[in-house]
Amino acid sequence: RETEFRRSICQLREELVRAQTLTREANDLAEEMKRDTEFTVTMRIPTHNLTPNRKQGTLLCEPAVQVIRQGKDCQVWSVEKLSNRIVDMREMYQAHQVDGNAQNKYDDPFNETDRSQLLVGVANVFLTCLLQGNSLRYPVPIINQHGQVAGKLLVDVQRVGGEIPERLLFGDSSSESKKNDGVISNSSSSSGLLYHRVTIMEANGLSTSLSPFVECQYSFLDCPEVTLVPPDLSPDKVSPKRRSTMSIRFNHTMEFTCNVTEELVDKLTSSASLAVEVWGHRDLPSVINVHFILSNPHRWSEVLKRLRVDVSIQELADTGEYVAVDILPKPEVPCVGTFQLKQGQSRRIHACVTPVEESGTLPLICDSVAAIYAGSITCRAANRDRWLLNKSNPPHRGLDSYQDRDLSDLKNEWLKALERRKQHLDKQIKNLTSKENKTELERERESNLFDQWVTLTEERNAMLAPTHSSGVPGAPASWVPPPSVEMHIPIIFLDLDSDPVECEDLIRAPAGLDSELPQEIPGTFVQLPFVRAPQTDVISATASWDSSMHDSLFLNRVTPSGERVYIIVKVHLRLSHPVEMDLVLRKRLCVAIYRQ
Repeated sequence: RETEFRRSICQLREELVRAQTLTREANDLAEEMKRDTEFTVTMRIPTHNLTPNRKQGTLLCEPAVQVIRQGKDCQVWSVEKLSNRIVDMREMYQAHQVDGNAQNKYDDPFNETDRSQLLVGVANVFLTCLLQGNSLRYPVPIINQHGQVAGKLLVDVQRVGGEIPERLLFGDSSSESKKNDGVISNSSSSSGLLYHRVTIMEANGLSTSLSPFVECQYSFLDCPEVTLVPPDLSPDKVSPKRRSTMSIRFNHTMEFTCNVTEELVDKLTSSASLAVEVWGHRDLPSVINVHFILSNPHRWSEVLKRLRVDVSIQELADTGEYVAVDILPKPEVPCVGTFQLKQGQSRRIHACVTPVEESGTLPLICDSVAAIYAGSITCRAANRDRWLLNKSNPPHRGLDSYQDRDLSDLKNEWLKALERRKQHLDKQIKNLTSKENKTELERERESNLFDQWVTLTEERNAMLAPTHSSGVPGAPASWVPPPSVEMHIPIIFLDLDSDPVECEDLIRAPAGLDSELPQEIPGTFVQLPFVRAPQTDVISATASWDSSMHDSLFLNRVTPSGERVYIIVKVHLRLSHPVEMDLVLRKRLCVAIYRQ
């Protein structure tokens, strides 16, 4: 292995020397013929190395040539392509020596005017799920040739038919299989058929420098045919120039049939992957609209996940069972409705937490409900809620489940990161501005730094005053909530460190523990005992609620018609990923006690 590595290093060194020689000659020819083009050597990852199925023992990168024309237009050529272009450059230079206008008769070898497709990146989907027959739907990162994420491709892979014999999955360890070992060895080459379905739905987060015609291609396992996936374009698509990233729909579905063999099972168990290549065409150069750079919902969707908390109050009915009480909808009650409770009845509180689908790609895995607390009993005049509802711009919103403490913490961390980035850009811009006789690369970098500086200003504005439907935390609510769902959605900032935790016994403080609601009374909460063990398939729990534990007059007496009683329920949700910690979710309830 070490010998192979040394041989690969020597080969890479030779290719780098060759690339440096070619770029030096190309730069000299461009300077002699006054071509505003500069060639530099860079490194990139070949297409066949952007997949786990690549040949082991080879180097990951290879030399390439970066072509910068007029300090703006940037292309990447292979070394072989530059080697072929050098011949045309020499012929043009010789003709230029004889006749200064002769170069107009030649195709420009310094620039690629008729551009072919360029590789956006490769998305790899591991196919281990085909062994269990489970469907895998995942936004797969698209890795470009510089090792960066160039977008995400939403792919669904599943086995729709056929079975894998247990002897192929678990080996021939049973006594019965040993008796029939000769039969198995003869039939192991083909034990049936498997039917698989591959669905490519859409690509998100692509650069707006690409034209909308983006297509994919892939080969499924050992199928020799290459499947092409064209985009599903329609005239009503939003122009990519209005966004910082571009989304392309494909709506492609293809089924494949494979023979069940030991070789196939070995591939699936050894983490074989489906490599989907994403190809595109570079669009005409355009001015980047930095107003939409950081107000893009796709960027925030990668770091957030919405959770829905449903809280119901159950009372003992005449049948001996606990049933949910009625909720009287009232538009002036922002926590959605008033629970109608009977005086002196035995009650329970049921809490259910559900992750909202397609609300973000943060890998948040909820384990169970760890505890339920109830407290902060307050009374409020009903006329005050009606007055706030009738005011066009009320100074204070009615009592609901919204708090902005975590939002303020998130904005402060965001502002600190922007300030650090701004200081770095100011330093780099100052160094380049004071420099004389700049090269094309330095002029291009200076222009990019100025664009980034302007982008930071726009990002700061987007943070301080987010617009409707921008996806930025703190943006005004512009959606129509379903029935029994509050309008305003609070934010809980996990504030996780990127560094791994060295001590496994470290106990993290629950996120949202100090995120108190307006007019919340700390120290008045009582933990409710579970009467039904938390379920594993549904993240829910039921706890017994004896209102006498609060020793509150508002819960013991009949509620007058001009008053409303509010109670806060805290649900401690246990997470198993990305870290093991508790999450405190608050829900404010409005209740009314009436005589039986």
